[in-house]
This record gives sequence, structure tokens and C-alpha cells, in this order.
Amino acid sequence: MPAQTLLQFRRGTAALWASSNPILASGEFGFETDTNKGKVGNGTTAYNSLPYVLGSFPANQLSGTSLAANVVSSALTSVGTLTSLAVTGNVVYHMATNNQSGTAYTLAGSDDGLIIELANSATITLTVPPNSSIPFAIGTQIQLLQTGVGQVVVTAGAGVTINANPGLKIRGQWSFATLVKRSTDTWVLVGDITA
Repeated sequence: MPAQTLLQFRRGTAALWASSNPILASGEFGFETDTNKGKVGNGTTAYNSLPYVLGSFPANQLSGTSLAANVVSSALTSVGTLTSLAVTGNVVYHMATNNQSGTAYTLAGSDDGLIIELANSATITLTVPPNSSIPFAIGTQIQLLQTGVGQVVVTAGAGVTINANPGLKIRGQWSFATLVKRSTDTWVLVGDITA
């Protein structure tokens, strides 16, 4: 029968850590039992000067490098470098919406990661601004949902290129498309689109 190995981390209250201020060995983990935060040593820096590697989370959810899915959905703030995290269970990502009912809309910085719902009986022009106006990160994805009968036409702001096949219009009511930023002023539009 294989032997079972028990893995324990150095632990103590935040006050105890602050008063003793030890130097943790390189890769050694120190856990604060009252704040549920931890730090990883580098072999040279005293504990008080090390950054926390994880924000606050329930101590009973810490198991090796695995965190239950409900912990991931809570506010988990990384102020250090997290090198390994295994998530178990079902993780659900809910996207917020930005409802627009006018006939013209220019993307705003707050639209990053949102679903833009566009509803009007007339044609709606959605403009993608240049990076100089709104510096979206490369890889930004903005979802577009046409909820009204007015067709959504995606247009490029000054100096912007939007690649799409077959065209830059959302096909019809309840059609869905995604804008993805590929480089500084280059986007691609994919989804239920038409010329």
C-alpha cells in the first residue's frame, strides 16, 4: 500500500507573521489563518515586504492548487503571480448588456466584454472608434445582438479596418455577431452577418 503524504504550509495570524517577519525559502508558502491570504517566499525578501499571491477566499476552499468554482466566481484578487490554478465544477460566465435604441452608436471603453443590444425600427449605424480615441486591448471581444427590425450596419472610424465575410451588416432581427480586436486599429466581425 502506498504511503500517504500530508502537505502542510507554514501558517499563523497576520499579526504573528508581521511580528516575526521571517524570510520564506524560495517557493515556500505562508498562510495567514485570520485573513485567508498567503505569500510565497523568494529566499531573500522578508515576509512583510512580499506581495500577497491571492486575495481573500474561504480557507476551507484551499486544497493544493485547486479552488472550487464558487470561489473563482467571488472576488479573487491576484497581487502576486499565480502559476497554477485548477478549477473544478461548472464555471458560468454571465455577460452584461448595453441596450441601445438609437439609430447611431459609437463603441465606448465600457463596452469591452459586453453584449450590445441594438433595437430600432430604422437602420442602426454602429461605429468602431480608432485606438487613439478608445484604446481597447488587443483581443477585446464585443458581442452585437440585433433585437429590433432595423438592420445594424458596422462602420469603421477614422483609420480603423474591419475585416468581415461577406459584409459588415448583421443579417436580421435576433442575429448575433462578434467584433474582435486583432491589432491596433484592425478588427474582425464574425457571426450572422451579410453584405
